[in-house]
Amino acid sequence: MNRTQIYLTEAQAAALDARAKALGRTRSDLIREAVDAWLDKPIPKTGAALLAALEKIGPRKLEGFEETRKTMWRDYEAGLTAKVSTTPARRKRR
Repeated sequence: MNRTQIYLTEAQAAALDARAKALGRTRSDLIREAVDAWLDKPIPKTGAALLAALEKIGPRKLEGFEETRKTMWRDYEAGLTAKVSTTPARRKRR
């Protein structure tokens, strides 16, 4: 095992210690379990999954997100089309 140090707020440490005591386990064991649970979750791969995850943050922070995403995607696709449809200009040697 690798030793890793993290900073917890006083409230986090107290809650973690209380939970560990109630379960008869160590703080480290609970942290490892939480990290494993987090790592087992799949990474969102689609815009819809990302949007669903962001909506948990709060709707006010997402105002304009969908339009921004569409604009960025449209610009990205336009850049790809421009690269494919035009041939690069040759540089003149001096």
